[in-house]
Amino acid sequence: MGSRRMARCQHKSKIITNIDFHLYSLALFNTVLILALGIILLNIHFSLIHAVVSLGIIFLTFAAFLFVGVLSALFIIIFKEGDPIKYIFGRSSFFLGSVIFPGQVLPTPFHLIAQFLPITHAVKALRELILASVDTREVIPLLVNLVLFIGCLVPVSILVFRYAVRIAKRNGNLVQY
Repeated sequence: MGSRRMARCQHKSKIITNIDFHLYSLALFNTVLILALGIILLNIHFSLIHAVVSLGIIFLTFAAFLFVGVLSALFIIIFKEGDPIKYIFGRSSFFLGSVIFPGQVLPTPFHLIAQFLPITHAVKALRELILASVDTREVIPLLVNLVLFIGCLVPVSILVFRYAVRIAKRNGNLVQY
């Protein structure tokens, strides 16, 4: 009974703020650092607007993965088991998202699946901006895809979060997290 009372006392915003964001911040910092070192060491020259758009792409990509992370955490809260969302999304992003090799070499069904992964559009946009030095207007469709992915994932994350909190309150196990 006491744990149920404590679960009711927890405000949703407090639960959200207790999520471990330092890992995302560290990953974001590492990504920017690696790109900066690569640009310096490989002597790549591009304009300030390319740098700003590249940082925007990185932030949008991390926002997309942040909301996938929220879904992963909520799966653990609800089912108290391992996290298949993180595993499936992470592995498919790594292999299908043009990280290792260009997505065009994938068989057609996998190439189509890759279009629904935010990393595919982010990697392509960064490659075009940094390596091919394309005009920033040419990567706008890729940025739109990232924004659409985030726009779809935000309401889903919020709805699933509300559902997970309701289940955890009913079960009285919100205090565990």
